[in-house]
Amino acid sequence: MNIEDRYYAGKQISSDNKKLVSYDASFVVDLKNPELKKYKEVLPRVYSTPFLSEKFCQELLEEAIRLKVKGDAFEVNPTEDNIVQVAEFNLKKVPKIYNTIIRAVSENLTPLFEHVWGRAKYYKATIQIANYSPKEISEISWHFDAAGDVSVVVPLNTDAYEGGGTEFLNRGKVDPLPTGNALFFDSFTNKHRGLPVTKGERYLLVMWIQGYDYSFDLTRD
Repeated sequence: MNIEDRYYAGKQISSDNKKLVSYDASFVVDLKNPELKKYKEVLPRVYSTPFLSEKFCQELLEEAIRLKVKGDAFEVNPTEDNIVQVAEFNLKKVPKIYNTIIRAVSENLTPLFEHVWGRAKYYKATIQIANYSPKEISEISWHFDAAGDVSVVVPLNTDAYEGGGTEFLNRGKVDPLPTGNALFFDSFTNKHRGLPVTKGERYLLVMWIQGYDYSFDLTRD
């Protein structure tokens, strides 16, 4: 068990939201989008693709806020460096929702990762909802992601705030994508930062997906 797993092992909670804890692809994934399972390069070595449905994103965000009101607050992860700490809700606290998202990743994103990088196998992921706001933490500094091989950022409420976006060192900026679309890139070679939110609150589903391990395979039937 790694440091993060040990930290959240005693913090698990349950959700009774049936839409989130059982996998229904027609609700979870943006199946109506003809560009699903296709991707485009928005900056060198940085890609985007349709992924989650707006309804799923709204339901997920509302559930996270409901759990926050109950006392399961967004918090900074003390195992992370200070320069990248942001208020977050780690979905390892809610294993059934975590598993729903893992399945969506397995069926819709891992084939794209294989096409881009030639990596056929992926396992295990850190999945969290991050919260940026002018009142608390509005941005994070330049950094590389060290928690996985592939980083994925999915906005949950793009039209509800101003500012935001992601800047990649010496390559440019990516404005906030439409809600549910995924921005993905190689974790270790892309130095980046989150740009300031100037109004409202920005919520992101952030994932760091690790390379293949025979003990748990996302691409296994």
